[in-house]
Amino acid sequence: MANNNQYLLIIFMLLDVCLIYGNSSAVGEDGTGRKSEQMVNVGIILDLGTPVGKTSQRCISMALSEVYARNANYRTKLNLTLKDSRNDVVSAASAPLELLNNEEVQPIVGPQTSSQAKFVTSLGEKAQIPIISFSATSPSLSPTMNCFFIRTALDDSSQVKAITSIVKAYGWHEVVLIYEDTEYGNVLIPYIIDAFQQIALQKCYFPIIQSLKHFEKAYQVNGSADEGMMREGYASIITDGLSSGLHPLEGKVIDSMEGVVGVTPYVPMSTGLNDFEIRWKQSTIGTTKQTHCKISIFGLWAYDTVWALAEAVELIELQANYSSALKNNNKGKRTGGILSQIGVSKSGPRLLQTLLRTRFEGLSGRFRLIDQQFQPAAFQIFDVMSKRERVIGYWTPNKESF
Repeated sequence: MANNNQYLLIIFMLLDVCLIYGNSSAVGEDGTGRKSEQMVNVGIILDLGTPVGKTSQRCISMALSEVYARNANYRTKLNLTLKDSRNDVVSAASAPLELLNNEEVQPIVGPQTSSQAKFVTSLGEKAQIPIISFSATSPSLSPTMNCFFIRTALDDSSQVKAITSIVKAYGWHEVVLIYEDTEYGNVLIPYIIDAFQQIALQKCYFPIIQSLKHFEKAYQVNGSADEGMMREGYASIITDGLSSGLHPLEGKVIDSMEGVVGVTPYVPMSTGLNDFEIRWKQSTIGTTKQTHCKISIFGLWAYDTVWALAEAVELIELQANYSSALKNNNKGKRTGGILSQIGVSKSGPRLLQTLLRTRFEGLSGRFRLIDQQFQPAAFQIFDVMSKRERVIGYWTPNKESF
C-alpha cells in the first residue's frame, strides 16, 4: 500500500441506516403500582427488519428499563409508542401525524432515514416539539435550518477530513469514488471533492451504483464493487455508512473485504460501556446469530438518546409541572385538513432547550449537543484482517492526521 501509483477505491455507503423496534405499541409500563408518575408520551418512528435495527431495538428497550431502575425516585416516565415507516417516505409522513393527533406525543425519535426526516422535522416545528434522530446523518438535514431538529449522531460530512488524512498519509494521488445514485448518496460528494482539492489530488473518478443491492451482489459475486478492484495496486476505504454495518456481514462478503481500510466514530471504553456489553451478551442468549455481533454505534446513540430524554423531562418536572397537553383550537373540526388538527405543545420548547443543555457520560462517550448535534471527538481508523477489524490509528479535529 506504500506505492504512490496505486489506485484508491473509496466506497461510499451513503445509505441511511434503518432500525427495528417492534410492533406498534405503548412501551414502558411501570409495573410497580406507583400512581404519582407523570407519563410523557414519546413517538418512535422506525423502519423494521434490519440487522442494525435489531441491535438498536434492544438498546432502546434496555435504556428505558435501566434509566428508571437506577433512578427509582424519578417522578416522570417516558411512554414510548412506535410507528413503523416501512422504509417508505409516505408511511414515514403519516406516522408523525398519527402520533401527534392521536397520541399527543411531546418529542418524536426518528425517523431513521434522512429523506423521511425532512417532512417530519417540518411537523415538529409546527407542533413545537423536538424531532430527535440518531441515524439521519445526511448533511442535507441541517439543525440550524430547523430549530426543533436535534441530531444525536454525527453529520456524515464530519468524516471527510478523516478520510482525506488516510489518502494523504499513504501518498495516494488517484481516487475512485463509488456512491449510490440517490439524494442521500449524492449529498456528501461536494464535501469530499472540496477536501480532496485541498490535498492536491491528481485524479478523481465517479462511478455510480444504482442501489446498495447492486453493490452487495457485486461484492458477493466478484469480491469487490467492480471486479478486480481488490487486486494488487488498489486499496479500498469504506466510509462510516458501511463500517457501522460491517459486523453482521458474513461469508463471501466479509471474505472479499480483506485489507479494506475503514473509518468509524471512536467510542472510548468505559466501565459503563463494559458493563452494558456484558448485559447485552446475557440478553441475547438464545436469540439469532446476528444479535451476538458487536453493538453498532447507532445502537449506542439510540441508548444515549433515550437516557437524555428521561433526564430532560425529569428536570423540567422538578422545575415546574410538566404539561403533556397539545393546545389545539381546531381539534375535532372538519375544516382545514389533517395538518390543522396538529396541536402546539406547551412543554416542547422547554424540552428542546433542556435537551440542548443536557450533559452526561453516555455509552458512546460524552453526550453534548453543539449546534443541536454531536460534534466529532475522534474517528477510529481500522483495516480488515482475517475477518476482524484491526485498529491502525485515530483521527482528531485538532491533529487532523493519523
